[in-house]
Amino acid sequence: MILLQSQFILAGVFVLVFYAMGKEEAKSGRRDNGVFWAGLSTAISGLVIGVFDAGWGLVVVVNVLLFVLIGVFRLLRDRN
Repeated sequence: MILLQSQFILAGVFVLVFYAMGKEEAKSGRRDNGVFWAGLSTAISGLVIGVFDAGWGLVVVVNVLLFVLIGVFRLLRDRN
């Protein structure tokens, strides 16, 4: 089955992690970005799996990069 391949399982795990991170951040009074972050993770994982036929390693790398980019964006946004 195609959905039991490691890259799809990891993509699903990252979607859940990003969703939970957004929900956790909302507990501190910030906006709930869980759905948005999960959507970004879904889109980027789908892109690398569908277009580039990537394995699990590239799925992990792009999701870690997404995490870093979200952090950098929040640092720049909150600095002002």
